Amino acid sequence: MINITGLTQEQVEMLDIIWSFKTKDEYYDWLEYLDDDERAMSRGLMELLTLAILDEALESKKVNPYKEAKQVINQIKNLTQNK
Repeated sequence: MINITGLTQEQVEMLDIIWSFKTKDEYYDWLEYLDDDERAMSRGLMELLTLAILDEALESKKVNPYKEAKQVINQIKNLTQNK
């Protein structure tokens, strides 16, 4: 479940609207009707939502983004220690 804390009531309401869209085209059409401040808030909320979704996906998979790098470093360490 996506959880973003510290939002104002206006931001929560805007996120509810954003979450209701079924396609990105619906979102982009809706953006056209917003004023500059609302559009900026919407884009910021979309970034927060994207980060929250990515964070949740990484947490649920327990992904280690540096796994391959650590393996290579350990191989090099083993090679240099065996000399």
